[in-house]
Amino acid sequence: MNTTFMNFDEDETFTIKLNEYVILNLKKENNAWGTIYFTDGKGNIMNIPLEFYIFICNAVNHRFPLRPNNIKQTFDLSWMTNYAIYYKTENILNLKSQRVWELTSPKEIKIDM
Repeated sequence: MNTTFMNFDEDETFTIKLNEYVILNLKKENNAWGTIYFTDGKGNIMNIPLEFYIFICNAVNHRFPLRPNNIKQTFDLSWMTNYAIYYKTENILNLKSQRVWELTSPKEIKIDM
């Protein structure tokens, strides 16, 4: 899967259904900031699932864990940074900054929870 947010409008949300109970949401807050949060199958915001991790990726592919905003249960993202999203130990999604994000996944996303 490759998706590029060329016309990703402010306050627009892109969703990825991970299974029938968990949906990953990527929301553009403004031209500099975005958030990742999770909803259940009914659209209710839920706590960040325990086995999801987001890493900041630098130019030499070193990965540094991104700390979640525990109050809002979101991951806050800068539009100038690359990210890798992991479920357990598996890389399920990459966000490559090009002043917009290009999402790539090494394979079809399907998780067991």
